[in-house]
Amino acid sequence: MKIKAVFLALIAAVFFALNVPFSKILLDNVEPTFMAGFLYLGAGVEMSLRKF
Repeated sequence: MKIKAVFLALIAAVFFALNVPFSKILLDNVEPTFMAGFLYLGAGVEMSLRKF
């Protein structure tokens, strides 16, 4: 169970690190409020797919 938690934490860190350059690229072409909407939409979709 600990290995799964460590693996998920590492995956989250990788996605966070990849998010920064892509966000900078997107902010040149997309409004900040629209970008925030994308981030909230992605978080909502991810949480709805999770099993509790």
